[in-house]
Amino acid sequence: MAVRSTVQTVTAHLSTGEVAIPYWSLAADRDGPTLLVTAALHGNEVQGAEVMRRLRGAAMRKMTCGRMLLAPMANLPAVRNRRPHITSGPETPYGVAFGYNINRTWPGDAEGTDSARVAHALHPVLVEPADFALDFHCWPLMRATTALFNHAYPEAVRWARSTCVRFALGSSRPAGPSDAEPGDTLIRHMHRRGRRGICVELSGQYLIGRREVARGLRAATNIAIELGLLGGEPAGLDEPMVWLPDAPIESIRAPHDGLFAPAGLAPSDRVEAGQLLGHLISDRDLAVTELRAPLAGYLWTYGRFRDHVDVSLAAQHPFADEGDVLVEIAEANEPPKIEWRG
Repeated sequence: MAVRSTVQTVTAHLSTGEVAIPYWSLAADRDGPTLLVTAALHGNEVQGAEVMRRLRGAAMRKMTCGRMLLAPMANLPAVRNRRPHITSGPETPYGVAFGYNINRTWPGDAEGTDSARVAHALHPVLVEPADFALDFHCWPLMRATTALFNHAYPEAVRWARSTCVRFALGSSRPAGPSDAEPGDTLIRHMHRRGRRGICVELSGQYLIGRREVARGLRAATNIAIELGLLGGEPAGLDEPMVWLPDAPIESIRAPHDGLFAPAGLAPSDRVEAGQLLGHLISDRDLAVTELRAPLAGYLWTYGRFRDHVDVSLAAQHPFADEGDVLVEIAEANEPPKIEWRG
């Protein structure tokens, strides 16, 4: 089946002038659902862009119906700023005042902040036509790739399972039917409109990693297959997943101040009970403490990072204070007992 692929643009009118944001539009000859895939709503969360490049290649060969709208640099001004937000500067906090984080502005505001203006421009072209949205974000490097879903929507559990990433994290905040309330995330806004969507947080900001791109590509491909856009069978549905916050999880904390030296592992890796996780080198007497896994499971956290501090590399410095969480190991478990809607 022939697939038409074009590069189109959305023009956002910012306080500093216009910016043209490019996206791929793919259409098959046969009607079907429309899948929107977005990445880099925060300018330092860029791994989804490479996922989309590869997804487009697969779609050109295997797409059977419908449309795909692929926006690899959805918040292009923030990408060009090389930082989370359009307004971010050196050593500024990740957290910003209301209206400056684009993923709290949907459906946007033509007269609002530049972040809200970008959302307002994208909304009619990309969001309104979409039946399903897959929104790629990125945790810091020390947190494992995780699908975020909402318990208020039983079908969301199904879509989290379809991503086949190792971890899924559920929340229970419902969304009402009205579009009137501002400040939504993109996925919550989709739910509010009676559409579907899910967010996947890949592991690692400011970089594009081979393993994370592979995880993201499988998630996107599986979603497209489940929607009927691509032929074939989804991969990984038989693999164990960790469903948080219900899964058993063990936190390994720093027994004293010092530098954490990892043992060559990475988030999402499987570890066995007793396996060496790393060493903590004391800043007082240079004593070295081995850290070993108290149980078998999967690494959700591996290393030290601090949430919502400055966006420089200092946030990822391996120096830990006594009591800081260095490792979190979780066991695979069953998904929440919610009746799925087909």
